Amino acid sequence: MPIITIQTNVSACQAGASFHKDITEIASEFLQKSQKIIWVMLETDKQLTMGATKEPTAIVSVECIGRLKPKLNLQFGTKLEEYLLQNLGIPKNRVVIKFVRVPALFCQFDGHLHDIGIEFDEDLKS
Repeated sequence: MPIITIQTNVSACQAGASFHKDITEIASEFLQKSQKIIWVMLETDKQLTMGATKEPTAIVSVECIGRLKPKLNLQFGTKLEEYLLQNLGIPKNRVVIKFVRVPALFCQFDGHLHDIGIEFDEDLKS
């Protein structure tokens, strides 16, 4: 159920046709979740500033049940920063990434709450 939201002041035309697919693949790799259950929302052309300038910038939110831990967050975040620099021209010092752990009982998908036994990586049967 990972949901990756990217808000940026960069124009939509800079994202390219494979942007959503690429972000989905990156998230699947790092979060070890099926691509079928990963949502990516790209919100472009936002009235967004950082330090009172309109230079390219982004606010990224990664919401996920389980999986999120400091070491993984840093690795995943670094990969996202690299991708945003390469594809949208946003320097890493103008990107903020929020990692949000979502309790299973606070997320419904396909008519059901998620498995309440999957709150932490240790609960996953890999």
